[in-house]
Amino acid sequence: MGNLILLKLLGRPAHVTQLSFLGLCFLPYGIYLSQHQSEKWGSHAVPLAVREKALKFSTDIPKNYRGKDLSHGYMERMDYAYRLLSMYANRAKVVIPSRIHVGLPAAALGVPIIFVEKGNWLPGGKQSVGRVEGLLDVFHRLDLPNRRNWTYGDLNGNIPPNPGNHLADRYRASFWNRLKRQSNFYADAAKLFGMIPLQRLGYGMTNDDVHSVFHFIWDGDKHPSWHAHRAIEQIFYFHPNAKLHVHGASKDETALHPSLESFVESGYDLEYQSFHPKELADQIANDDMLSYHSELIQERNYPVLVTWKYGGVFVSSSTHLIRELPSTLGPAVVLDSSENMALLILSKRQPVGDIFKVLMNNDNSVEMSILASSDTKSCMEDLQWVGVGGLKEGFGVVVDESVASNSTLLLESACFKVLDEYCIFCDEIHWEFSPNNGNPTSQQENRQ
Repeated sequence: MGNLILLKLLGRPAHVTQLSFLGLCFLPYGIYLSQHQSEKWGSHAVPLAVREKALKFSTDIPKNYRGKDLSHGYMERMDYAYRLLSMYANRAKVVIPSRIHVGLPAAALGVPIIFVEKGNWLPGGKQSVGRVEGLLDVFHRLDLPNRRNWTYGDLNGNIPPNPGNHLADRYRASFWNRLKRQSNFYADAAKLFGMIPLQRLGYGMTNDDVHSVFHFIWDGDKHPSWHAHRAIEQIFYFHPNAKLHVHGASKDETALHPSLESFVESGYDLEYQSFHPKELADQIANDDMLSYHSELIQERNYPVLVTWKYGGVFVSSSTHLIRELPSTLGPAVVLDSSENMALLILSKRQPVGDIFKVLMNNDNSVEMSILASSDTKSCMEDLQWVGVGGLKEGFGVVVDESVASNSTLLLESACFKVLDEYCIFCDEIHWEFSPNNGNPTSQQENRQ
């Protein structure tokens, strides 16, 4: 129904008859088998024990639906589509389709999907042409030609959530970020009807083996650079259910810069907190050693203050994660090329003496590529750059922030994947084509 409403809002025809599909819908009260009249489906891929419990129904609108000969009226088509989607939302335990027209709406309702593939073919065209590129990754998948084994038993137990729920959340976040920039009408309507903040599909898919509390410090009166914003996105890309504390200088405890609102509206757990360095330093001094007070209130040690209070991981605006951080990491510190803190991992209210031991040792237990100013520029603009050993296969890359803000990120550069591909709001483009390949320039477009 979300697809239908969206098409209607965009002024495009929303023909419910296009929702016909083949599949199984396994409900608490039974398994519903549906099949499009014009196609044969390899239902043998599903175990006989599952098929025998199925209640058969057609997703084509019956000719005499509700006593009417529908050829088919607009409201009747809407009514029938709503009936199907209501069934997915309220009763389905799992849906087994072979069409994305079914898989995507049902997945958006939080229903596990076991998508039946037919090799390189999907209804409407070949998969190799990119028509559904990335969409099938949202579902559990059963490949018929490759004889991928059925691993779901008789479906009596719990069905795992869709493996691509976090991917679907990123798709939805990008869509919302673009929609709100394009039209206040659609954005206000979404908020009015309670669709915002989005309820993320991957919310319950927690991972206790990775860090879950993060910290970010920035001047709340400043608009963050695009790569600083991307640094926040990368925290949620690899730790989607993390809690991110954004610490700023604003006196308003609830202030949130407009550039950060999309994270909260998209369902991510970001919270702005007013930052008072002296008060935090006083707390640490009272809990520990007064002699450290003067050192702690220096700006370079602000990350120590916030990480000490809450525990977790501080990430600077110049630090770009390229993989998740295991919970076993820490205490640890990573310094950038100017000896400022790029990343800090501490336990909650860790003794200050231990903290300074960590800072003094800097044992490189969290391996990252540290780029100085010249390497930052080359990594972004020189397609031939490899640096001294290139970028490490570590946990992230630390760039020179001032240089990055004034450099051009080229497609296929060493830093392209680091700075652009691990995104939440992937609708925002910040790269350009190489001047040598003759392609039009992307002009660091925000698509606003």
